[in-house]
Amino acid sequence: MILVWIEGVMGDCQISGFKDYFTAESFGFGVERELADSAKGGTADVNIGIGELQECTISKSMDTASAYLARKAISGSSCREADIKFVEAITTPGNDRKNVVYLAFKLDNVFVKSWSMSGDADDRPSEDVALWYNKIAFIYFPTVNGYDFLAGHDCRWDQVQSKPWTDATLPKKAEMHPAG
Repeated sequence: MILVWIEGVMGDCQISGFKDYFTAESFGFGVERELADSAKGGTADVNIGIGELQECTISKSMDTASAYLARKAISGSSCREADIKFVEAITTPGNDRKNVVYLAFKLDNVFVKSWSMSGDADDRPSEDVALWYNKIAFIYFPTVNGYDFLAGHDCRWDQVQSKPWTDATLPKKAEMHPAG
């Protein structure tokens, strides 16, 4: 599952350890480079350009966070911070059930760039949300057996300074919460 916390947006997540988070069906993020041929004629040189960080996108069902997200999109006010956590339910060798955060994103100086909703009479309305940010960091915790999570591999970037976001606060190990 994907759980999202955005400052000033009240979610209704009932999972232990995730107060004020909301649930998302999908989350997207990427980096793109515009490739251009070299100005030198007759060469195979390629100019790889500058890496452009893309907006983060979230798809979700309508819930208590919806009105907050719409208001943030309309007003254009900063949400300051956001956390996106990919959570997996596991059973340890001792038969303890845990919710483990195996991938965590942190965004700083976040804005709701766009918000849209659509629905029909048969299903709960769905929403698409795009987030813009100045800084982004994420960490992934791999596992070899499904219950022991190894040291994380992270990526951090400050778009304003165009350098790594060195003081980003990311977890040092996979977060584990009791499963209810």
